[in-house]
Amino acid sequence: MRERILDINPSARWATKLFYGPDTADGIDLSVYDYIVDAVGAMTAKLELVSRANACGVSIISSMGAANKLDASAFEVADIYETAMCPMARIMRRELRKREIMA
Repeated sequence: MRERILDINPSARWATKLFYGPDTADGIDLSVYDYIVDAVGAMTAKLELVSRANACGVSIISSMGAANKLDASAFEVADIYETAMCPMARIMRRELRKREIMA
């Protein structure tokens, strides 16, 4: 992915891959990023990352329940509140509403 992003924008800054979770969150300043790509599988870590990115005003692109999906043409990019049929996205919507994080 890094190589592809740099092909598109050679001046893009790249962050190091890391496992993000509630226990590592305090050591990472999300406000220095323009965008965050979330490919975390653990719901608690995903919610923590989205919550903190929202608090910093940083845009985030989160993958939802894509594991074991074979048809790449079926993937869509949409606002979390406009998704349907994905159990992980349903949980995210519910938890984000509880935290008053809206689109």
